[in-house]
Amino acid sequence: MDEVKLAHPLKGEAIAEARIKTDSIDSETLAYLLRADLIPEAYLRDKSNLQRQKILRITQKIAFLRDSLKKLEKEEADIKEQIDARIQELTKAKSEVVRDSIEKSIIELEQGRKENDEKRLSVHHTILELENLISKNESLFGDYSGWIHGVMKKPANSQKKG
Repeated sequence: MDEVKLAHPLKGEAIAEARIKTDSIDSETLAYLLRADLIPEAYLRDKSNLQRQKILRITQKIAFLRDSLKKLEKEEADIKEQIDARIQELTKAKSEVVRDSIEKSIIELEQGRKENDEKRLSVHHTILELENLISKNESLFGDYSGWIHGVMKKPANSQKKG
């Protein structure tokens, strides 16, 4: 035989599912599969594809984080609207029970806003870390670094359309 084939270890079902596992039986099974051209081959990607895949993953993460940030900002705006509406609604009443309810609602809504702020800061921090990673590894990303920076500056909605 003049050619070497690398069998994909996770796709070699005939060997993986065999009840009796010995080298001699496995080698016979491999020989049969090779003659029948049924060997699931494994291959290595070239370096340019690996680099593109890394760039794509980073870009997708940035887009996901931007979308998350937009959702958190919308939730924060909704919470602020709810706080304002609730305050206006409840300040009209003068009884002590209503005042306690107002205070409790404000505390709960403020707590939700604080949690939203923490999430937004976390997402923003992650975006900054990714930007820092890209700027530190300009040589790794080569010609793609300018494109990545452009993607990071675009609004998340325009990334989905393109």
